[in-house]
Amino acid sequence: MLDYLPPFWFMALRFGLAFCITAPAVVLRGESPSSAGLRAGLLLGVLLYVYYTLQTFGLQGTMASNAALITGMFVVFIPLLSVVMLNKRPDSRELIGVVTALVGLITLTVQPHTRGSIGDVMLLAAPCCYRST
Repeated sequence: MLDYLPPFWFMALRFGLAFCITAPAVVLRGESPSSAGLRAGLLLGVLLYVYYTLQTFGLQGTMASNAALITGMFVVFIPLLSVVMLNKRPDSRELIGVVTALVGLITLTVQPHTRGSIGDVMLLAAPCCYRST
């Protein structure tokens, strides 16, 4: 699909289609969303749009092995971001899981002459938006 549409158009089409599918369901249920609900939904929608946009551009600008490593690292990032964003310390089981996931992902994906790129930075920024939702 990205061969035919630029990433922003692809993301706009994706989110526009999701809106067109879900909005009638709200109307058919006879519910009227509150202004607070609309604001929260808008904020979540924007954060998810930024997440998917960073992910899409990041995938275009990096090697497949780097993308696999960074995307797989979301398992590691989420508990770590919880410390910063929610002031919630991970327990010992979560820390063991983080270390195990990190070692396993690095073992599976890092290759001898791997270099970083702007795509890697975009992929690393994406989980911040996802965790915010």
